[in-house]
Amino acid sequence: RDVEDNANDLIHSVDGEGKLLFTNNAWKRVLGYTEQEIQQLSVTDILAEESTRQTARKWLAGERSGTVNTPWRSTFLTRDGQIRLFEGSSTVREENGRMILARSIFRDITESHAAQEKLLKHAAKEKALFDSSAHMFWTVDRRIALTSFNKGYQDMILRLHGKVPHINTDPGKPRELFATAHYHDFWKEKYDEAFSGKVVRFETDLTDLEGNRV
Repeated sequence: RDVEDNANDLIHSVDGEGKLLFTNNAWKRVLGYTEQEIQQLSVTDILAEESTRQTARKWLAGERSGTVNTPWRSTFLTRDGQIRLFEGSSTVREENGRMILARSIFRDITESHAAQEKLLKHAAKEKALFDSSAHMFWTVDRRIALTSFNKGYQDMILRLHGKVPHINTDPGKPRELFATAHYHDFWKEKYDEAFSGKVVRFETDLTDLEGNRV
């Protein structure tokens, strides 16, 4: 019991009615309920989502087949009304087809999940911006060889030079096969500054194949 009490993960045990029989120190610290309150709580009282509460009630009523011990995610209500996300697993003991004890071990993933969601949203935003034809994006390596580009860049190069850009996958090929020497001369200074860590701002005044300024 000392090991469970002082574990970093949250641990609780419930009986066949869902009543909390045991909660460790991490559980009390994160969820915030007092010993007196825990004695009056059922596991369904702290589940934040109604759909999860309904599933728990069905389990407690025996509406399930066999014993399930799989990883799960669920949101719990803290004493001060916060909704926090947890990930864990449960071990269920049954007699005559009914649950008599369930022991759950879980951890708080609220912050890590929020950070992951933020990164995914940022990545999706960057991808949408990169894929946009309204802006030009491209990358080069230190050879000033093209390594990636978006549709906006492709359309502009086609407009300026009459050909679609492509990636230089062969380090031995001269850059002039992919663009004119004038093009490389113009960008060399810009790229040298960029690779040194500076923010480079510039304007161009070019003419496309039809004589229009771009």
